[in-house]
Amino acid sequence: MAFRQVRQRLLDYERSGDPSRILGDDAVADAELLAEGIRPDAVGELIPEERQFFDQACRAIGWLHYHRFNVSPGDAALVDLAKAAFFLSSVAEDPDLVPERMRTLIGPAAVVETRAGLAGSFLTRASETGDLALLNATIDILMLFIADTAHDRVERATMLSDLGIAFQVRHSLTGQFDDVMRAIDVGEPAVAAIPPDHPERARCLSDLSLAYGAWCRRSGLAEHGDRAIELGEASVAAASADDVDRPRFLSNLGHAYTARFERTKTVADVDRAAELLEQALVATPADHPQRAALFANLSSDYRARHAHTGSPEDRERAIAAAEQAVAVAPANHPERTRYLAVLDAARREAYVGGSAYVGDSAPKTTDRDERGPDTSAAFALLADAMRTSDPAPLNTAIETITALAGTTTDTHPERQAILGNLGAAHAERYRRSGTATDLDRAMELLDHVVSATPADDASRTARLSNLAQCYLERHVLRRDAQDLDHLIAISAQVVAATGPEDPARATHLTTLGDGYLMRYEQGKVATDLEQAITTLTNAVTITAADDPGLPGRVANLGSAHRARFERSGAVADLHRAFDLVSQALTVMSPHDPARPTTLAHLGRVCFLRGRHNGAVADLDQAIHQYDLAVAATPPQDPSTSRWLYDLATAYFLRYEIAGDSDDLDRCIDVGRRAVTITPGNAPERPSRLSITGIAHRKRYEHSGATADLDQAIDALSEAVATADGLSGRPLSVESRLGLPRPLPAQTDRRGPGSCR
Repeated sequence: MAFRQVRQRLLDYERSGDPSRILGDDAVADAELLAEGIRPDAVGELIPEERQFFDQACRAIGWLHYHRFNVSPGDAALVDLAKAAFFLSSVAEDPDLVPERMRTLIGPAAVVETRAGLAGSFLTRASETGDLALLNATIDILMLFIADTAHDRVERATMLSDLGIAFQVRHSLTGQFDDVMRAIDVGEPAVAAIPPDHPERARCLSDLSLAYGAWCRRSGLAEHGDRAIELGEASVAAASADDVDRPRFLSNLGHAYTARFERTKTVADVDRAAELLEQALVATPADHPQRAALFANLSSDYRARHAHTGSPEDRERAIAAAEQAVAVAPANHPERTRYLAVLDAARREAYVGGSAYVGDSAPKTTDRDERGPDTSAAFALLADAMRTSDPAPLNTAIETITALAGTTTDTHPERQAILGNLGAAHAERYRRSGTATDLDRAMELLDHVVSATPADDASRTARLSNLAQCYLERHVLRRDAQDLDHLIAISAQVVAATGPEDPARATHLTTLGDGYLMRYEQGKVATDLEQAITTLTNAVTITAADDPGLPGRVANLGSAHRARFERSGAVADLHRAFDLVSQALTVMSPHDPARPTTLAHLGRVCFLRGRHNGAVADLDQAIHQYDLAVAATPPQDPSTSRWLYDLATAYFLRYEIAGDSDDLDRCIDVGRRAVTITPGNAPERPSRLSITGIAHRKRYEHSGATADLDQAIDALSEAVATADGLSGRPLSVESRLGLPRPLPAQTDRRGPGSCR
């Protein structure tokens, strides 16, 4: 029955071209039902007749997903491409049974470099977005490609390492510890197989070190910490002094020493951890977005050493490092709340009043009611538990505070302080173990505390913020849109409860506006975009002229207006976006790390204006802004390739409008630069090749030089051949016809001045 339904959907789509026949949850349900019936894991046990049906079913499922890939938007298309490769691999020995463009991925003509590039790009995207469906699909195709790759190919080792990373990312999303063990199981053979002089060896060693560090924290066995350190030291030794990832390798090695210190309490380990983080900071550029995290982790190490030795110097170092973390983190940085919590913890040592220290990753509790000696002891237990990742003290603290809650009545003056800290403790245990019941319990308790807190209580706003944080974490865990709804609703309450003169009001408005914009990006509901614009406008209006968060807020408001133009075509929004981003650049420091992104954002707005009205002056401005963005961005920065591509596209459009052949020459020169610095496994490479090939074709039409035609064919052929394998996205119709492709909307979130 399921086979007939899937096959009928394919026939209907192939005859009519109506995508509704293959899109939608019902089509996926049919394919999943058929897949469950054929049991791909038991193919070796099938008799010939069963194998024939198995192959037919796999072919039908694979083609369904391949067609969905061609018509689906966004990351959903990547999931379908991965599933298409997985199912069609069973019939790929006959090339006629699979799409021509997938033959470099599966079957006799499969190219191992293309496979590795595709899997790597999928992993990068899944890690950036937290898309569990895409991550699971990535794991499936990695296992498929690894099984079909010769053991002596270095790509097999790198794919094994990527598979280990994928398991670790999934562990961070779901909390399932089995994935850490799987990461170790595939990471060890990856490290064993990769040559000593291979440029990826340091990364493979460092990623496996992280997995052993997580195992050490879970098992409590020093031997696992020993292995994490051994791998981390080897990673640092294998990395060249100018390796751009060297700071990350140093930091990961520091984590390994910290993990072992938490088990053995050997001060030499935390000494080494702090030393490594100091080295990582020295090696990290001053404008690097990870500097704040490094300072925060360094503060935690100094605090841990102070707790063990009582050294006043370590306490001061912990405070100084935490202050640096807050100072270098932009006002709208997503981790800024955590860095403030680190600073608060360093200053308070254990707790201030009723506010227990709940760990670096946890929202702060804010219960400062007067307490009796019994609550003081219970909260002190919790504060001590937060100083170590050992689960036993935290479990004891939860048991103690739970018992204390059982002895207090609903009218007890300390009741909400007790429940609030108990909720924070459960939230912390969820962050450590990934046990969803702890998160649910934390939300139940914090929701009760918020409900029981009077509207005029000074603690209410902070308690609402803590609850909002839990909704955010549950949304990340379960991808439930309702949790995002709650996050917005609670953030709205926080804004409502914040006085007009409160210096934090602009920050709260920004958080709410960002929430609306995220929900718009997810659901494309116009009212969310309108709310985002209104809220971000209010945030900008009340932000002081000398506030360091002003450039980012102004630029992000410009992003929202640009999104509305792209949705509705209202030119007024495009002009407003231009004014706002121009203003952001005016008030932004010349040394602001977000300045290149904002310059490129203005370039995109000018490009959109030029494309809309055909004005060469707007394209002149777009080219100028892109030039500035390129000049302000280091060549090794991945953004440089994107800025060059955007610049090449602007030159091409100006040629199309004004007809100056010099612009074609410039387009080709800049496009070649973009191709040269774009890694072979980068998902953006096909688009870089495409614009260069299109420009060569146009120049051939203009000059008749056969060399241009040859170069156009070479570039476009490579772009078409690698589009699926590297980016997971087919070339657009415009690219296939040799037309300029519209630029994608930017989605960077890089602090002040960043543009969505």
